[in-house]
Amino acid sequence: MPEPVSISIFLHKRVSLPLALLADFIFNYANRLADQPVFDVKRVHGGPGAVHSAGGVSVQATAAGGAGGYLVVPPIDVLEGEFEAFPEESALIKGVADRGSVIATACLGAFLPAAAGMLDGKTATTHWRWGEYAVNRFPEVKWNLRAMLCDEGSVITSGGLLSVVDLALYIVSQNCSKQFVHRLGQLLLADSVRQKQSVYAHSLVLPPKESGRFARLERELQQRLAKPFPVREMAEICGMSVRTFHRSFLENYGVSPNKYLQLKRIETAKELLAGTDLSVEEAAVRCGFSDNAFFRTVFGRETGMTPSQYRKRVSTER
Repeated sequence: MPEPVSISIFLHKRVSLPLALLADFIFNYANRLADQPVFDVKRVHGGPGAVHSAGGVSVQATAAGGAGGYLVVPPIDVLEGEFEAFPEESALIKGVADRGSVIATACLGAFLPAAAGMLDGKTATTHWRWGEYAVNRFPEVKWNLRAMLCDEGSVITSGGLLSVVDLALYIVSQNCSKQFVHRLGQLLLADSVRQKQSVYAHSLVLPPKESGRFARLERELQQRLAKPFPVREMAEICGMSVRTFHRSFLENYGVSPNKYLQLKRIETAKELLAGTDLSVEEAAVRCGFSDNAFFRTVFGRETGMTPSQYRKRVSTER
């Protein structure tokens, strides 16, 4: 029998204890379902002792140690104002990573390894509502707030509070058979890892690092979504060569000009599908997609749903 995979759930100072315990439950439930210890689950803190939540509940945690496996960083409970990095937490995360553990975060838990510099140059995600703050606070990170989960090998990040479920199921999927993961998901009524936050997010593009640099172009793009807009013309508006423009735009927005235009068109399509009675085909044309099949492909890729599925979903939420 192989050794159980180490799962250390980090009860950091701002942890959402209920969501930390939810992750704990999923891994232990997987053990019960397998009738053997697939995962060695423990709760860790900066030092041994009880960890108290705001609700008066306390749980025991041990000092982090060992090597390999995963350090799961659950969501932050409440973040008001600026995110403050605690040196002892950064040191713990770095130390665990140096010993070979994968750092796996949910929601704003991503800010902990980001503050330790461990996400610099890596693609990562967190809750889409905190996109602008994340870009400004940690500009060296390649934030992708459209994704539900980003796996960079040594670091896995997931978005949204309940993405802790997606994160746990993903980790299980990396260590168990597809059949087992499917069975576990069915019993949890969460039979697959969601791939997109885009279906929830109001904006699909992150704010620019320099807000005024492409302001005129942004206005032009918004007004001309329904018409072709070649990169050459975008570069002319900004007074740059195509090569310089493409590089500068990518550095500022994190996506290429064509990708940005496509995402803005999908944003508008979501608004039309949710707020009007236009047919899917009419909404596509209004957003600059003359090929309906291509529109459905792009919409599905960016939101994880077909246009009709999205409209049905939002209609039940109104």
